[in-house]
Amino acid sequence: MYPRAKWLIAAVIALASACAQTPAWAWLTPGSLRGFSSSGGGGSCPNGSTGALQYTNGSACVGVNITGLVLGRGSSSPTAYAGTSVSADQFISGLDASGAATGTNFRVDIPIAISGTPNTAGVYPVAINFNVTFPANFASSGNAGNSVAGCSPVSGGPFVPSESDVWTIYCNSTQIGTVTLSTSCVDTWATTGGTSKSCDGTVAHGAIISLLAPNPVSGSNESFILSGTR
Repeated sequence: MYPRAKWLIAAVIALASACAQTPAWAWLTPGSLRGFSSSGGGGSCPNGSTGALQYTNGSACVGVNITGLVLGRGSSSPTAYAGTSVSADQFISGLDASGAATGTNFRVDIPIAISGTPNTAGVYPVAINFNVTFPANFASSGNAGNSVAGCSPVSGGPFVPSESDVWTIYCNSTQIGTVTLSTSCVDTWATTGGTSKSCDGTVAHGAIISLLAPNPVSGSNESFILSGTR
């Protein structure tokens, strides 16, 4: 092989190796964001709200200057983040100096679907492994959407209830609310006492959210989405 060809092959291999080892993008990993500080890098990534975004690169804190940071749900005027607390319209958790979350407010939707005709007094459960809070009467609030229910129109439906069906909603063995399906399958939601309700699935083996069908029950191909925040 000619010396010039050997040199060219060696150069191509070196270039390919360099490209393989140098990523085009650097992404922050979950949990690496530490807080805000005026120090501009270094230190223990303290909380604050003054001018520099700090994050850990695995061994030390580094920082970049920013002019502002806004968080929200894509509205025309999102809420500006101004500290370590979390308001109802922010999607981020406040972090302490160690990176531990001090508050959360992420939307979570929990679906429960029933194919065919429900069983009389049947129980329809779903397991969760997180803590969820449902707004008063399951109404849209903060990042939580409206909880919804309906009857599928597929294959000649919807097959609506022949009477007003009141489904009972439980967190484990505790009743937290109801959802009523009318004879036109219009849904009406209520929390017990008209207040917000929480269900903690962070304990060992999680928690069970259940729908208890009424007796009698009618309608078919019904589905429910319980919307809250976690």
